[in-house]
Amino acid sequence: MTNITEKILITGFGIFTLILFLSIINPYFDLLMGNLNTKNGTYFLIEDIDYGIKNLNNISNNEFQKECLLEENLAINIEHFQISYKYKFNGVLRTITKNYTYTLLQKKFTLYRFERYILIIKFSQESINLSFID
Repeated sequence: MTNITEKILITGFGIFTLILFLSIINPYFDLLMGNLNTKNGTYFLIEDIDYGIKNLNNISNNEFQKECLLEENLAINIEHFQISYKYKFNGVLRTITKNYTYTLLQKKFTLYRFERYILIIKFSQESINLSFID
């Protein structure tokens, strides 16, 4: 009978130790896995801009509009053939650069978190115009 009791106590202590270890390491594991997950609302806005520019010819009246809500501050720098995006995600500064074969009007935007914007992409005078309206 004492042999079974010892096994139960050792098993219970092992389970307790495992739960304690996992509860201590869990925040660090979440931090590590959170940095690997880079798809948030800002990333999906970048994908929407990319989709709008690439499929502007397929869209009727050569205009793409979409309402968006940002989760993070976003800096957009538009050059002739590329767009650079900078934003922070989980405390890490992320930079994404997309290149295009279309001519883009040069602009700079700083969009603030938790603000609603209307994204408008228009084809005008042999170039693509990107704008945001609050």
